[in-house]
Amino acid sequence: MADMASSENLAQIAGVDIAKYETGVNVVSNFLKYVDRHDVCPEYSTDIHEALAICHQAFEEMPSICDTIGKFPGDFSDAACTLFCKGRKEDFEFDNSAKNSFDEQTARTIFGIHAALILDQERSRHLGKLMGEKEPVPIKTVDQTYEIVKIELPSEKHLAYYKQVNQHLKKDLHIRPCGYLSVRPTFVRDGYDRRMPEKAKQRFSEVDVVLVEKDILQSLKVGMKLDMLLCTVIDEGFKFIKYVSRIRPTFYTFLPQELMQHFREPVKTNHPAPNVDDFIVDEDPDAHQDILDSILIGEMSVEDESAVS
Repeated sequence: MADMASSENLAQIAGVDIAKYETGVNVVSNFLKYVDRHDVCPEYSTDIHEALAICHQAFEEMPSICDTIGKFPGDFSDAACTLFCKGRKEDFEFDNSAKNSFDEQTARTIFGIHAALILDQERSRHLGKLMGEKEPVPIKTVDQTYEIVKIELPSEKHLAYYKQVNQHLKKDLHIRPCGYLSVRPTFVRDGYDRRMPEKAKQRFSEVDVVLVEKDILQSLKVGMKLDMLLCTVIDEGFKFIKYVSRIRPTFYTFLPQELMQHFREPVKTNHPAPNVDDFIVDEDPDAHQDILDSILIGEMSVEDESAVS
């Protein structure tokens, strides 16, 4: 019963509508409270309390997730995309990096300030040289699910540096402080056999670190999973986020029974299964389509056979 509040269906139905999501969670939560209060299943008391705890987590995490998904990839990664991915025609199904894209000069300013304040001088200098290259910089991209293993907010010293920079820039541009997001590649269970190849095990134990704005980091939690495209500047090993298409909460659990969502009970019938000859219709192509549809979805009964025989 602890998995009752972990299903992914509610998030898919509600989308970013928090009111709908809260209504769905309340249905589960109120049912569990009723069962617990009336001592309906005392042998499952521990599981019921665990499920209620998950409901509380859902109330805390899902509003943050809905708000955060629209903030990714952040100004820093967006500026990096403008500088290092220019001239690349990439065909991705989901890409929210273009909505806040900067012109090249603004991107240089944002990226340069972050690099100078956060990165060491040698790496910052090297990346500055790469930004000036006329030819496209070699980039490796990986579209993968990553699990958050560590969140490091900017220190007080770095916040003071950012404040000084913004005072100097005045209203021309506001630089949002960045911290570190450590992620590790992972698999999300979905009912299919996804055994990890031996060669991939080493890569899945490696941790990638990217710079992300503080306001985004504050909405994330260790254990959340991000479906995102991670870019690596090959010459430097520097990483940044191209886009994030989905964020899963810490309590996400795949329920095997979801594989039965579209299952239909078989209908007893002596009618032979459809074959290639059933689809060869000479005069009217749609003449037998209703019969075939009934057979395929299992709605034809034994009594109906006389009508088609």
